Amino acid sequence: MSKDEIISSPHEIGIPQNRPRIYIMGVRKDLTSKEYLDIKTPTGQVKTSIYDVLDQEVDKKYNISEYEELILTAWNEFKININKSVYGFPVWVEEFSKDYDYSMFPDWKQDYIRKNRQLYLENKEFIDAWIQKYNVLNFKLRDKKFEWQAGAVNNGFSSIIDNNMVYVTNSGNLERQNNQYQVELYQENADSYVFDKKPKLKKNQNYRDLILFESKYVCSLCNKNVTFKTNAGKMYFEAHHLIPCNFNMQQQFERKLDTPANLYCLCPECHRKIHFINDTEVDSLLSTLYASREESYLSNYNLTLDELIAIYKKLDRKQEDDM
Repeated sequence: MSKDEIISSPHEIGIPQNRPRIYIMGVRKDLTSKEYLDIKTPTGQVKTSIYDVLDQEVDKKYNISEYEELILTAWNEFKININKSVYGFPVWVEEFSKDYDYSMFPDWKQDYIRKNRQLYLENKEFIDAWIQKYNVLNFKLRDKKFEWQAGAVNNGFSSIIDNNMVYVTNSGNLERQNNQYQVELYQENADSYVFDKKPKLKKNQNYRDLILFESKYVCSLCNKNVTFKTNAGKMYFEAHHLIPCNFNMQQQFERKLDTPANLYCLCPECHRKIHFINDTEVDSLLSTLYASREESYLSNYNLTLDELIAIYKKLDRKQEDDM
């Protein structure tokens, strides 16, 4: 038989599935005189990503819906802000603020209910605002549940949306796994690509709306809070990706570029400046925006201000769809 245990996974030999298994090899003694079999196994250095097998041209009917993106955005914010890095139980919104007697339930369910109520009490101010902000009580029942199976994450926007995969289980819990090779899921939580003459990233309008809301419709550069009102009765502002959000740029970063962490609220004038002002003066604008989130850009994207400026020097900034 083999001298050492053989541990191998399909993603080490070109198949995008992370499923390590132990193989015990043996052979009949009357067929060989060797004490051990000489078996070569994958080194584990070559790994296959799901991006290697995804189709580039996909019917739009398979895209995640606006409602589903809203669900992911809401739970992403929940995970980032909640005062608990790891959950050992499913989160049930329906149990928040409840006080009925649950002693008739099985022990396991009593334990889940008790932990959910404690989670709510420890984070009441945030949870109440979060429920109102996203109208969570009107979510489908399955989407009011959330299960975390990926350990602790750093603060910031690296959560259920950024660089991770999300799927809906038959039990109705929204689950997240920190495993870029796993394909046993219904929806892969990566950027959506739209291809015509050249590949483009499909950007999430919910992120833009969210950053305008969280910025209280105040320009991140000039602090202007008055422009003109839209038909919806809101002041008009625009969202800008500081790291240009295009297909080629995304290939240079592991983390998603279309995320609130990379979006800024700008008034129309400042947004035009970012795109059209001369190279010398744009450096100052970039410096102002970068400085407000320097730690985030260094930790999440390993990007310095000088590197950001260098990116803009190479860009045709007039191509607004790419930023």
